[in-house]
Amino acid sequence: MTVIDRKKFQETEGVLNTSRLYTSRAKSFVKLLEDIDKYKVGSEWLLKSNKFTWVVHEYISSKLYKLVLGSKLVTDTVLVSNTEDPSEIKVAVKLADNYQTNFKTFDMFNGEYSPEYILNKKDAVPGFALAYTASRLFEEYDDVSLNNYALKIGKNYENITRFDFDDSFKFFQFRGMELNVPKGKEYPFGWNSFFTNFSYKDIPRFIKKFQEDAEPFIQAFEQLLTFDLKKIMSIVKKGFNEVRDVVGDETFAKHYNFKTLNKLLNPKALEKDNAGKLALFAYKMVSNNFVKLDKMLKCLKVESYLHNNDYEKLNKYFTDEKYSEIKDIECQSYYSDAYKDIECQSYYSDAYESMRPKIIKLEDLVAQYGYSPESNQDYLPGSSEDYDSCGINAV
Repeated sequence: MTVIDRKKFQETEGVLNTSRLYTSRAKSFVKLLEDIDKYKVGSEWLLKSNKFTWVVHEYISSKLYKLVLGSKLVTDTVLVSNTEDPSEIKVAVKLADNYQTNFKTFDMFNGEYSPEYILNKKDAVPGFALAYTASRLFEEYDDVSLNNYALKIGKNYENITRFDFDDSFKFFQFRGMELNVPKGKEYPFGWNSFFTNFSYKDIPRFIKKFQEDAEPFIQAFEQLLTFDLKKIMSIVKKGFNEVRDVVGDETFAKHYNFKTLNKLLNPKALEKDNAGKLALFAYKMVSNNFVKLDKMLKCLKVESYLHNNDYEKLNKYFTDEKYSEIKDIECQSYYSDAYKDIECQSYYSDAYESMRPKIIKLEDLVAQYGYSPESNQDYLPGSSEDYDSCGINAV
């Protein structure tokens, strides 16, 4: 673990003249004064001040993002201590090398790198489905309109990546476990909540694009499911322990509601220290999302094969996976017409609740397509309509 005293950072003249570089909450760029471990003198960092829980969540989730997206795409994040007040911590994010030219941030403004970059690409944009799905797995909701995405340009590659992870692990907030933070409204992991992080006017257009080609998400799901959950647990546990070693275990009780948390843990877990309890709960929530992702992948593969009339792949999949063993999996239709009704109203609104695609068994989803696994009956596709978003033709 690398913990750097904040006195070793020297502030520069302020934020560079670019739109939203690295974080909307940027206050200043910083330079590392001394050569500390592997970091060279004068390397540029962003020192971030935030709520204690958000600092903790960003520090730990950044390690998870680095695991699943790769070290080329996610820069280092370190804890920053305060010798005058040991209970205070910040995070410092290392700016990517040559970030002014090879780190093209997306933002809410019209420009070359914006949501339109994704929408206008005829082919799948490398890394986008993976980065977007990872954000949902780690329950990070601060990427509305892709404002925390960027195109990372390397020597032999261009790839979408994520940054600014302080809004990760929202399951703590949604269950009332963060003191002095509004609880908010939770949406369980699944297709019904998957597209909530686009601005409402963009949702129908993105869904249309994703429904036209589901393969990037299939590949992203498969890649994410290759990661060993023991490794995920190791990262989460180590992260909370590292924070504990800096601020002291008792500091967690000033920011997290352990009265609520203890009710959700089994008696054996209550013997752990505060850091251990937080790590266990965070791992439980993330691992549950991985389990749900596995079910979503099975449903998505089946429905995409049906949607594309690819019965050869479908029959092989039913043979490999043993249809009798997966037919009772709960699914939500990826190609549901209900998504068309999102336009002109917030995806978070109560009015949309009744419109969301219902949860049904996989065998019922298959039956909706008029296909019988036993008879290999052909499916006759119906017509599809273009999406309009508040009067905008989504082509």
